Amino acid sequence: MSANALFFEGRTVVWNGHIGEVVENPDTLSEVLVRLVGEKVIRTMAASDLTPLDSLDETNRDLPLAAVEADEWDKAAKRASACREIEAACDKTSAVADAAKMLGVQPRTVWRIQKRYRTDSKVSTLVSRKPGPKKGSRFLSLEREAIVHDVLEESYLKRERPSAGTATNDVELECKRRQLRPVCAQTIRNRLRAIDPKYVMQKRQGGKRAREKYKPVPGTLMATRPMELIEIDHTLADILLVSDDATRKVVGRPWLTLAVDVATRCVVGFHLSFDAPSSTSLAMCILSIVLPKDQLARYLDFDLLGVEWPCSGKFEVLLTDNGRDFHGAAVMRGCQEHGIELRYRPVGSPHWGGVIERLIGTMMGRLRMLPGATQRDVRAKDGQDVEKRACLTLSEFRQWLVTEIATHYHQVVHRGINMPPIEAWRMKSSTQISQPRELSDQECLRLFVDFLPYCERPISRVGINMNAMRYWSDELRDYVARGRKHAIRYDSRDIRRVYFVDPFGKVIVVNCVRQDVPQMSVQEWQKLGAAQRTTGAIQQRIDDRIAGHDANKALVASSEKASRQAHRDSNKKVERDKSLQARPLPVAEASPGNVASTFNPNRVPTPFKILEF
Repeated sequence: MSANALFFEGRTVVWNGHIGEVVENPDTLSEVLVRLVGEKVIRTMAASDLTPLDSLDETNRDLPLAAVEADEWDKAAKRASACREIEAACDKTSAVADAAKMLGVQPRTVWRIQKRYRTDSKVSTLVSRKPGPKKGSRFLSLEREAIVHDVLEESYLKRERPSAGTATNDVELECKRRQLRPVCAQTIRNRLRAIDPKYVMQKRQGGKRAREKYKPVPGTLMATRPMELIEIDHTLADILLVSDDATRKVVGRPWLTLAVDVATRCVVGFHLSFDAPSSTSLAMCILSIVLPKDQLARYLDFDLLGVEWPCSGKFEVLLTDNGRDFHGAAVMRGCQEHGIELRYRPVGSPHWGGVIERLIGTMMGRLRMLPGATQRDVRAKDGQDVEKRACLTLSEFRQWLVTEIATHYHQVVHRGINMPPIEAWRMKSSTQISQPRELSDQECLRLFVDFLPYCERPISRVGINMNAMRYWSDELRDYVARGRKHAIRYDSRDIRRVYFVDPFGKVIVVNCVRQDVPQMSVQEWQKLGAAQRTTGAIQQRIDDRIAGHDANKALVASSEKASRQAHRDSNKKVERDKSLQARPLPVAEASPGNVASTFNPNRVPTPFKILEF
């Protein structure tokens, strides 16, 4: 059907945000006569510039041919034959008259049939329509139609997502303001249903949500052999776990990392921890992919219950999302070191990770039946005290997860491949994958360390300084004080040790010098240090320091005051002595009959004076 055929006479259309009505649809295939609201002039517009205001699905539905009754179809076939004869005739007037006699209708009816056939030359176009107005017809005036359109655009199609009742109220007020008859609420609801759902979601919830729901996603990931393509992702498990000690207090929700083989849908690796996703989580998951599951069970201390889980070995391609933990230098260099191609999903295209997302959804659905499950949302809890019902520890939940994967998920028919994943693995790996060998402890350690984050530190005589602690190993003697920094890898989950890879590829485990440091993550160690600075013992020592400082300060001030007073007293005595020496002493007068005193302090004595008797 041509674009011009969509704009029949009387249809309401939108042109550059303005409401209009189709006045006439000429025989041309690209132009339509339209009258806009508020204008008396009829404009000739291109059909490509117009948008039907109502839904095309309601006004132009293609009815299945088998649904048309036989009588109606025969009548439509006769009309189509008559229209073809009219098109081939030179004298169309006489041809129309002959067709009217044959069909038993008036000539003007034949002209209308001919116009419909010219628009779309199909027999189904001429099937008799039910009497009455066409579905999707609109009977509001253009002014009221424009009000409905503008109010829905401004008041309903916005991110706050108001209700339809709000839009109805706004339309009513706007009609009363313009002294027009209000629009029925049912009419407004019909207009809302006629809007393109993708356009509604784009305006009310954003383009991202609209693309996720309505954007076509053709194509699929193709993998023909096991370990060709592995998808990996993290999720916060919907369950609360408790501690391993006697108190069994609630610790929180664990992070679960899963890896799935696209060709067989088998789970090939996992990692479970309370720590947030990081390069360490990815390293542990990759190690679980490569290791045979019997060897992994010994490392992680879980039981396979005698169930076969042969999914292990070296893989070719790792497909991840665009999370920060997958873009670290340690991850990219670790993949390059071991010949693994690292791919990222296109941004904004979560469907490319559909296999791992479906696996995560399945696992979350299975664990919601466990005590302590937080359910999908708050409404699903239904007033349950989740923390009170939590009872599983991390090791117990790991055992439950392994049993669930090996005995249930791998044994049930997967709809994506129409067979159980374990059967798909056996069938596709019978001639392509050899049984993986067990790796030595040094090989496992090297594979694990290659994906750990690192920082550059010098190796001094006292060892490696990191995290406000010192690390030392006798194997570092040859690298001490060489004047350069080395790449020191660390596991953020364990503060007690770091790792150094020597030039020969050997991994050296460097332990902390302090023996009293417990096993804890770097984040826990930093929080502990910050907490200790505010504890009572530390605060008491700070109070003692403050008291001592104040006492010393008072002692010095008292000493300074005493010294100043002593200096002032000494200066006063010196000045007094000087004044006494400078002032002459009075001479005593001799009384009659007495011999005058011979002592005169102002007289200079004559030396060696001879006294005569």
